[in-house]
Amino acid sequence: MIAAEIKTKIQTAFRFEPLLLERVKKAAKQEGVSVNEYVSNVLADATQDILTEKEMEERRRETEEFLATVAGKWVGDETTEEIMEGIKEGRKPWKVRKW
Repeated sequence: MIAAEIKTKIQTAFRFEPLLLERVKKAAKQEGVSVNEYVSNVLADATQDILTEKEMEERRRETEEFLATVAGKWVGDETTEEIMEGIKEGRKPWKVRKW
């Protein structure tokens, strides 16, 4: 859902100082892209570590769904060493109890 929203574009109206605008135009030309694409790329890079509330909620939901599928407790008479060896071998099907 969020990925589709990223592809949607909204027209905006920003005001830049003439010198800055000339620099942006020159940088876009050097990159071989439009000014709009250049500004979009720069802003995307500058904000890549900032999540919106919608993105944080999506990640929380995905994490909860993941935990719901893998959460549980080992059951059985195996020792810790036997369980670890089974995990390393990746062959033995261990029983998992869902909470």
